[in-house]
Amino acid sequence: MIATLKVAYNSVARWITELPRNTRITNLITLAHLPPMEVYLDYMSLRYAIRLHFLPKYHALGPPCDQPDTYANLPGLHRLYKLNKHLVQGKLEDRTATTTVGGVAKTTSPNPDKTTQPPQLHEKWLHTHADHTVIIYTDGSKLANGAVGCGWSIYHCGDQQPHRFTEGRCHLGSRAEVFDAELHALQEAVSALLTTTLPRLTVFI
Repeated sequence: MIATLKVAYNSVARWITELPRNTRITNLITLAHLPPMEVYLDYMSLRYAIRLHFLPKYHALGPPCDQPDTYANLPGLHRLYKLNKHLVQGKLEDRTATTTVGGVAKTTSPNPDKTTQPPQLHEKWLHTHADHTVIIYTDGSKLANGAVGCGWSIYHCGDQQPHRFTEGRCHLGSRAEVFDAELHALQEAVSALLTTTLPRLTVFI
């Protein structure tokens, strides 16, 4: 199964780079800016495992019991839960509560501030930082015509006020995805920060 996936993965890398077929696979993956397939599969498995923790109790793939015979026909489910068990500390937010709005059931957050007051909470958070704290904002986007781009902005805190230090943007063409744009914005912002002498106590991204 892994061998079959690698063939497809390497074909995607060759499509991205348009390099000849005699190019070494390690060079091909590197030049395509792709992680090794094993690393990518681990990442996808971990993301899926995290989602399992937020399923309602009545869901068919809900948390397995302690008994080893639970979900005997799905042994991989136990492995997924063990994969991110070390990441879960304390009680998770309950996302199963619902309310009816206009006859449509919608999921509600137990913390109203997260859904009704995010700008006010963020503004309050900005004024709690010590001097020389750096805050980096990034964003990636994809237009309806397929054009992908990203932007970033770096702020430096002083006198409990954030001051814009620098910003930038980049067009990535139509062959990239919005996820590539998000990562590229992060890379450019951090690179810009590392090439300055800006004093930094803590960096938030």
